Amino acid sequence: MKITRSIFLILTMLISCSGKGSNLSPDCNIDAGPCIKSNMKKEISFGIEPRPVRAMESLHFRVKLANYKNTQSVIVDLSMPEMSMGYNQVPLNKTGINTFEGRGIIPFCPSGKGLWKASVIINDKVEERFLINVHY
Repeated sequence: MKITRSIFLILTMLISCSGKGSNLSPDCNIDAGPCIKSNMKKEISFGIEPRPVRAMESLHFRVKLANYKNTQSVIVDLSMPEMSMGYNQVPLNKTGINTFEGRGIIPFCPSGKGLWKASVIINDKVEERFLINVHY
């Protein structure tokens, strides 16, 4: 039943992939290693393996936090700028001090565009966004 649900979600995303072109570009090179963003003494490191990051493969997501307190939940929300790709969130589990990890899939979009937005949600609040390229 779980596999059928996963296949249904992936097919729904593939069918719903539609949107306009975008002039946005990646703000980090996820294939080179984790991307780091800082804001007001807080820091988020966001990484995906294996590299290069490819669509339709099982991926390992890792978020490391610096100067965050009382972190209850971390989720990576995956979307495409200016395109409707459906709901795709990867809940992360705490695996160490300020480290959260989980597995997920970035779907293929028939448009051929590989720019994705990974929003890091901490305690139900979007804390940071990373624009990354995904290989097809």
